[in-house]
Amino acid sequence: MTTDELQKLYRYNDWSNQRFFEAAASIPATDLNATRACSHGSLLGTLRHIVFAEWLWLS
Repeated sequence: MTTDELQKLYRYNDWSNQRFFEAAASIPATDLNATRACSHGSLLGTLRHIVFAEWLWLS
């Protein structure tokens, strides 16, 4: 993988996360915390997973 390809993937990841967090900011806390049929139990759980996983990779 080239440096250019890595930079492109990083920019896409940043763009995608930004969109996800912007959308989540408009969701009421009760809905963010509501139990969902998703891999991390709730939308907030998914947000936490994204932040933690990225923190691990970048540390």
